[in-house]
Amino acid sequence: MTKANVVHGFVEYIARKTKENRPVTVRVPLNDVAKSILEKYKNLPGQQLLPFTSCMKRTRSSDCVVP
Repeated sequence: MTKANVVHGFVEYIARKTKENRPVTVRVPLNDVAKSILEKYKNLPGQQLLPFTSCMKRTRSSDCVVP
């Protein structure tokens, strides 16, 4: 999902594409909590909606050791 998927308080995305080239677009309303989270991260660079940590960074920073 990117910033372009958020339109007028809704998240819009194409749930599936059909063989007949008639994509089905789904609109999901954002609740107040989701809106506040998106507002918090609205200044992220690029088109990403939320920050994320790569798997490599999570593994390196975790306290558990995988044998």
